[in-house]
Amino acid sequence: MLLFRIIKNGWYKKINLFGFFTIYKRELIDLYCHQTYLYLFKTKENRSIKLFYLFGIRLYKENKKPSFDDIKSLFNRLLKDERTIHKLQLIAANLHPKTFSEFKNSNNGQDIVLIGSGPTLNFFSPQNHCVNIKYCALNKAFTYDKVKYDYLFTNDFGFLSLNDVTEEFINYEGNNCIKFLGDHNGKRNWQIPESLCLKIKNCRRYKTNAWTYPSEFAFNIDTEIIGNFCTISLQAMQFLLYTNPRRVFLVGIDTTNNGHFSGSEYDEAVRNGEKVDDLHRWSARDWGKLKDFAEIYYPDTEIISVNPIGLKALFRNVYTRDYVKNNQELFEGFEEPVEYYEDIVNQEN
Repeated sequence: MLLFRIIKNGWYKKINLFGFFTIYKRELIDLYCHQTYLYLFKTKENRSIKLFYLFGIRLYKENKKPSFDDIKSLFNRLLKDERTIHKLQLIAANLHPKTFSEFKNSNNGQDIVLIGSGPTLNFFSPQNHCVNIKYCALNKAFTYDKVKYDYLFTNDFGFLSLNDVTEEFINYEGNNCIKFLGDHNGKRNWQIPESLCLKIKNCRRYKTNAWTYPSEFAFNIDTEIIGNFCTISLQAMQFLLYTNPRRVFLVGIDTTNNGHFSGSEYDEAVRNGEKVDDLHRWSARDWGKLKDFAEIYYPDTEIISVNPIGLKALFRNVYTRDYVKNNQELFEGFEEPVEYYEDIVNQEN
C-alpha cells in the first residue's frame, strides 16, 4: 500500500494518506470557486466568501474582500472568454452552413425518437414498422441495436463516449446514418481528434461554446454556435428542433445517477472532478429552459418523455407497456389513465 500519493488534474487535487483520501481540493473554473475537504471538516470559498462546515453543518461564514490580483485575474479570464466566443462564432458562421443547412425543415411532419443511455432504454419498444419515425442516438446509445439510427451525436471522445467503442462508431452504418461530432475546443480528455473524424463516413463537425459560459440555445444553428449545456442531449435537441419535426420522443434520457442501459455505473473520477449529481441537476434545469425555447420558436413541435424519471411532469409523459409491467408500484394511485407509447405511434403512423 502506498503511504502517500497526490492525484491531480486541471480541476481537482487529492492527497492520499494510508489509502484514504484525506484532503480534496476542487476548482470549478466557471464558478471561480475552491473547495477543500479534510475528513469530516469542509471549507468552501470563492472570491467573496469562505464557508466552514463540520459534519455537513455550516458553522461560520467569513466575508472576503477581493484583492487587486483577484479582480485582475477575473477581468483577464472574462476578456479571454470574450475573445474565444468571437473566434468560435466566426468559425461556426463558416462551418455550420456545410454541417446543418440542408436539414432545415427536413423532418416536417415526421416523428423523431431521441435515444440516450439511461436504464429506462431497456424498457423501450421500438415500432420499426412505422415508417414515419426517425431515430437519433446520443453517445454510446448507438450500441442499442434494436433500431437503425438516422443520426448520431457525440462530443466527448474521452471516458464516457467513444474510447471503448471507437471502431464500432467508425463503421456504424444504420439508416445511412449521419454522425455529428461536436468540438470541445481542444480540451484534453474530451476533444474528438480530427484524425478520427477523417476516418468516419458521413461525419459532420459542429462547434459548441464548451469552456466558455453561459450556454445559450441556438435558433439559427446553420450560422450560430451550438449551446453546450454540459450534455449532448440538449445539443442534439437544438438540431432536431431545427429540422421542425411533428414530435420528439425522449427515450433513455433519465437525468438521474442510475447508470447506463448496459448495466455499467457512472464513475465520477472519469469526469475529472465533476460531480455527477450536479450534472444531472443542471441538466434538468436546462431542459426547463429548452422547453421555453421550443415553445417560443417551435410551438408546432411536441416534446414527449417516454418512461420519464428526472424530466417527469416537464413534458407530456407516456410509457411503454414493458416499463409499466415491471414498475407497477409506480403507477398505483394514478388518477389519469396511463398513455402508452406503442398506442400513440401506431395510431398516428
